[in-house]
Amino acid sequence: MKPADVSTGLLILAVVTAFGTSPIQAGEPAPALKSALQQDFNLGKSRDSATQCFDMVTTLTTIEPDGRRGETESFRVKLKCVPLADAAGAAYQYTCKRFVYVKPDGTQVSVTALDGWTYTFRKTKTGLDDKGQVFGIDHSKFQQLADGKGGTLGPDKSYMVYNTFIDFHAFCDEFASPVAEGKGIQNLTRIGQTIVHAAANTTPPTSLVGLIKDKTGLFESGFYAISLACILGIVFTLFLEKMRRDPPAS
Repeated sequence: MKPADVSTGLLILAVVTAFGTSPIQAGEPAPALKSALQQDFNLGKSRDSATQCFDMVTTLTTIEPDGRRGETESFRVKLKCVPLADAAGAAYQYTCKRFVYVKPDGTQVSVTALDGWTYTFRKTKTGLDDKGQVFGIDHSKFQQLADGKGGTLGPDKSYMVYNTFIDFHAFCDEFASPVAEGKGIQNLTRIGQTIVHAAANTTPPTSLVGLIKDKTGLFESGFYAISLACILGIVFTLFLEKMRRDPPAS
């Protein structure tokens, strides 16, 4: 079982890194808490076989050229998951109970085209189905999405609706599940540990038939770009710190 090809791996790596390297500012923890935080944790447990319901919210914030935060918009989905007995391996039936797009002005628009939509999810070695679709999410469901008010969502919003399902399965079914090859959540057993997830160097398709062309972007390129940005940030930070400590003579 190889890690699925997903386009959101760096986000969870950044979260893990931030969680693992941020100092506690509130002082020394109590002995009991300190002991609990120093124990080993098992994050690679098997998935619960019970029926579950999930709420996921993705919020986008526009950053203005001067660095100020601009408008925000949100994409909210409610999903019901029912485990299935499948001869081909673990499979889960998901039903979209509701999908809401919240505009920058706060107006909520229900994406009625997805109400009651049911699909089957199963992990594969590549993360793709036999049609080349990531996590088996049907592209046809996101063509000309109705907005519940007699109109349709634009291509950019339709892609974000699609990507909400990709992100959900990336976090819940990829990063939250142990991997057989390479580093995964099962390798994080103590606070302070960091990993580069096995999916970090993959090149998943980011296309959406009818909206976004193939090869629009590669996750691998983003991984190296963000890594380079982090290195440059450290270099400039050290340089500025040196200047602060050793100011030029007046």
